[in-house]
Amino acid sequence: MTTNYELFLSAIRTGDDERTEDAVQALWRNGDGSLASLLDLAVIDDDDLRWWAVRALAVAAEEHQQHRAAAMPALTRALSDTDDSIRCLAALSLGQLKAASAIPALLVLLTDPSGWVRGAAADGLALMGEAAVPALGSALHDDQEGVRVRAAYALYRIRSMSSARWLFPALNDPNPIVHTYVYETLDEMGLLNTVLVQ
Repeated sequence: MTTNYELFLSAIRTGDDERTEDAVQALWRNGDGSLASLLDLAVIDDDDLRWWAVRALAVAAEEHQQHRAAAMPALTRALSDTDDSIRCLAALSLGQLKAASAIPALLVLLTDPSGWVRGAAADGLALMGEAAVPALGSALHDDQEGVRVRAAYALYRIRSMSSARWLFPALNDPNPIVHTYVYETLDEMGLLNTVLVQ
């Protein structure tokens, strides 16, 4: 009898993403998700296989609590994968999982050579919510404008009252994009009503 894991591998070989995503969702339907095999697949020298392994591990961590502890190290390692799309997937997956232990690694990705990865890291941090606010607040003081822009963007998406202590000083940031995100965040939280903004 063909296992769900074998059907998953077969779907990857077809190149049909929709079919493969269905296979990912079905992996643990009959209890034969083969977590150990996925962990091995996540380090194989094939970008497509690694991508789908990381995707399947993210689903395992989110939907099957008993697999979360084993899947998390592999997802965190994927943040440093050589393939941009895998780094993006890992960043978004860890954000969705609210894996606070990955916040430092996601902050590093705000300086990734790939703009796509930098954006995914910012989105991943935003998905973390409140847990990421202190780190993002500190990133508003980074020397690199790109880091400050993405930190301001993530804080805009989170809109946490606790971020105000970092946002108010950042109103004076020379970068207009940072200033706009910061201003809009404070405004939407109703914190500019009594503050004179020059």
